[in-house]
Amino acid sequence: KLKKMSISDLYVSKVGKVNYLLEDCVVSYKYKNNAIIKQKDGRAIFIYKIGSNLKHGKVYHLTVKRLYDYYGLREITEIGDIKEVGKVDNLASCFLSDSLADFSDPGLQNEVISGAKGIYKRGYFYYGSNQKIKLYSKDKKLKPKNNSKIILKDVRIGYYKYPEIVIEKREQIRLK
Repeated sequence: KLKKMSISDLYVSKVGKVNYLLEDCVVSYKYKNNAIIKQKDGRAIFIYKIGSNLKHGKVYHLTVKRLYDYYGLREITEIGDIKEVGKVDNLASCFLSDSLADFSDPGLQNEVISGAKGIYKRGYFYYGSNQKIKLYSKDKKLKPKNNSKIILKDVRIGYYKYPEIVIEKREQIRLK
């Protein structure tokens, strides 16, 4: 039986095969077949390798068929019944724009940061008043030089045992 849920509910749900209806999910981030969806004033969640039919900035109702925990990262690994129901008017409202936010707060997992300034040092991004979070990129060419002042734009907060900021595209990171 299909059960209506919010994205927040998915973080306390069992993992594995499920049958949940999510409504009014905005695609706030897209990279290859991965996506992040978010509900207004709610949480965001990662869609792993099955987001090819989802378009950035569009709003959908969809069915979650499978949930998975990847080293602490809650993600959707199977979806069905994708129905486009509109386009978001203000995509910026889906982003985390609070420069005082603690990006390593587990409750911010899968959020997209609109912009953040800081310093890259030995694998970590230092920002705010002495806060830090791991900076991860599969592509080593995207990593800045040690002690670089950088600006991050439209990056996602991932999780691999600990929270981390994930850099996947060159335009997400600039030298200040």
